[in-house]
Amino acid sequence: IGDPLARRAEEILRQSAPYPGDDLTSEETFAKDRFLIYRILAVRHIIMDHGTHLKEELEIPSFLLRNPVFFVGDWYANRLAEDCEVPKSMRRCMQCRKPMGDPIADRVEEILN
Repeated sequence: IGDPLARRAEEILRQSAPYPGDDLTSEETFAKDRFLIYRILAVRHIIMDHGTHLKEELEIPSFLLRNPVFFVGDWYANRLAEDCEVPKSMRRCMQCRKPMGDPIADRVEEILN
């Protein structure tokens, strides 16, 4: 069934763009394949972002992606905002509030139907 956690996180990250530091004139900012997320250990995933100013990938604990009420887009925006030195008082304006839900159950249902 692949990695439903990674696929759902990629989908939410795409839908939540743009992010702090993004070039709004770049096609990469809104590209369908901007994000690639993959598991490196049973407890860690890597976020690769082809449209960001960051030089390195970000690690995210897998337990966060398994949490149905985790807002991965907001988490990612906050990480980029730190790098861009966006004041904490401004970060609340960037929140999209799209929860992870239950991507494993959704994928199983998709396969069975």
